Amino acid sequence: MPPGIHRAVEAWIRTLLDGGPRSEPRSRQTAWVYLNEIQPVLLEWSSRYDHLREVTREDIVAARDAVTANSAKAGSSP
Repeated sequence: MPPGIHRAVEAWIRTLLDGGPRSEPRSRQTAWVYLNEIQPVLLEWSSRYDHLREVTREDIVAARDAVTANSAKAGSSP
């Protein structure tokens, strides 16, 4: 993972664990669940970008839509 993305993710996890001006601290387990959920997207973006600020709206919408589609498939009956 490029250093620019790694630093941003590390800061986000630190804020989850410690809380921030507008957020309460989360449990360590919650932080790991969040990180594990987003890891595939971060790894994909890491192959194209050096910083999260380079990620486009279209990238975010595509990631959201992929999660939504996978959730719908998992909930459908055979």
